[in-house]
Amino acid sequence: MLLPVASYAFPIGECEHNSVVSHHWVEIDHRVIGQGVVSYEEVGGFCFDDGCVQNGKLVVSDCGSGTTVEVRAEWKKEGRSDSFDRSEEARSTLHAMLNSQERYSLEKVKQQFDARGFEVSLQKKTEENCACAAAFPKLRNGKKKFEGL
Repeated sequence: MLLPVASYAFPIGECEHNSVVSHHWVEIDHRVIGQGVVSYEEVGGFCFDDGCVQNGKLVVSDCGSGTTVEVRAEWKKEGRSDSFDRSEEARSTLHAMLNSQERYSLEKVKQQFDARGFEVSLQKKTEENCACAAAFPKLRNGKKKFEGL
């Protein structure tokens, strides 16, 4: 079986600070981490009448299927004692998986984060993300084409 090899449509570094939702939420640290698989972080915040909220998540996405793991790594709200920042732990957990000899399906990636007490979801995305558009444009497979940048 032939495995997908990155065939860059544009440099993946151009995805840095790509706006998500609005100018308050951006993507950072885009990487090709496997055959047809990318990772990046989404960070940002919003302010409401009762204070500001800072959020961060680690995203791992299969460019071919659109299957995506999202790990909530940070949530901070002014004056709240339940705020947390586990961003470094989330990065370290992913790097440990990448450096092991074991192969991880996205379901198994989700399980690893679940076991460490992260809020984590496994979803099927219907829109191509910037990192996939950059590194694996031939794996769009019917998903809505990324139109950013």
